[in-house]
Amino acid sequence: MRLPRPGRGLRRREAVGAAAALAAAALAQWALRQSWRGASGSEPPDDPADVGTSWRAALAWGAGSGIVMGTARVLGRRLAAEVA
Repeated sequence: MRLPRPGRGLRRREAVGAAAALAAAALAQWALRQSWRGASGSEPPDDPADVGTSWRAALAWGAGSGIVMGTARVLGRRLAAEVA
């Protein structure tokens, strides 16, 4: 059995991990927007920093998206590390 050169497997794992994290983030973003629409009956804020967005909506969107996107990133990388 041939062993991979040092660093080659790590680069592949990082590339697979990055691709999986991007895919997980896209899916998480879609799910987050759908959840917001279902819960509030309106579109999520495009720019939470805009003065036309209420504080409540801006903070809820920021907290929700931070949790969901962070979780998706970790899941994508962990799953990719197990596969690669």
